[in-house]
Amino acid sequence: MKFHSLALVFLAATAFASKPSADVPLTTYLSDFNATGTAYYVQSDGQAGPARGVAGEYDNNYQNVISVLNANTYNGLPPGDWTLDLLSSTSRTMRLTLSSLNEIQPGQPGYTVPPNPPFLGTTSLVSRFAEYCTAIGLDLGTMTAVNQTIQCPAIFRFDWNSSLYYRVYMTGTWGGSAPESTYVQIQCNGLGTNGYCNDWYIDPIPMSNGDGTFSPGHAIGRLVAITTKGTGTFTNEGDFYMTFHIHVTRP
Repeated sequence: MKFHSLALVFLAATAFASKPSADVPLTTYLSDFNATGTAYYVQSDGQAGPARGVAGEYDNNYQNVISVLNANTYNGLPPGDWTLDLLSSTSRTMRLTLSSLNEIQPGQPGYTVPPNPPFLGTTSLVSRFAEYCTAIGLDLGTMTAVNQTIQCPAIFRFDWNSSLYYRVYMTGTWGGSAPESTYVQIQCNGLGTNGYCNDWYIDPIPMSNGDGTFSPGHAIGRLVAITTKGTGTFTNEGDFYMTFHIHVTRP
């Protein structure tokens, strides 16, 4: 199943992005396990960061890591969208699980086609993870209240070989080609001296228990194979439950 429209949507969106100014440096921390000891489906590489020595720490401008609020925003909204880009790093990766544990099967919400991942299990990948709040008129950098939350599209990308890479779209109705997928939630944890948030969590949207309480949730992500040479096709490879816990600080 090919999705040429998806390429057109993202090319059109890029055309409306604002002119880049300066990225805002961040530190990103990826957790590997939740409070009960269950592994997240997106994990760090387990390495300690060079700046603070914390496992799962990714420091901007170290080890060819890019961890920033990306200045190239949509709709001209400052200061940018969170991006952890390891595509140019030779020493840092993220780990992703694609297996029967998180495949979405027929009859389950979010199912579209039989899952067809390029690997089974947990693999370290040259990858990038980013949210796109500014595409829907939101911006985590201008949040002004502790515990304030916003929900935004996000994409996890990983390279596979010289002619193929993959994206996991958690973009909902934004873009129009993965409507079964779900957004991520961003929570402000603390404010800087300028009154704007400088500490965030990024997680799947929590699940309501129906009694006013919430439990950790999982995002639904569509796995799409994208050829980088030749015809440039987009192929739906099925949907997967995605769990992760990301802590972002400025700087």
